[in-house]
Amino acid sequence: VTTTQLDRLVAAGPEASLEIERLMASLGIDNSTVEAAFPRQMSEFQATCAQCSAKKACRHALADGNAAERMQAFCPNAYELLDLSARVGQISKQCGFIGEFVAGRR
Repeated sequence: VTTTQLDRLVAAGPEASLEIERLMASLGIDNSTVEAAFPRQMSEFQATCAQCSAKKACRHALADGNAAERMQAFCPNAYELLDLSARVGQISKQCGFIGEFVAGRR
């Protein structure tokens, strides 16, 4: 983060990146898990969100309940979030299979 970016983040205030948590939730991603496992990536998501110029489009998509489908049109974090969502889905499937295997259902 550059000095200029840091100044912008501070000026934006503590609630400037709330949308990222809601976008993550719309994709089935638990932001606290990401923050614990990948703190640097979460910080980058938050910084990008805080400086985003598409807040209005984001908030409308979140309010309409279709942010996950529309985010590529406006969100600078979209591709990384979609990639993360796909990885979370793969891990969940693998964990489910392992759980069924251990329980003797496979």
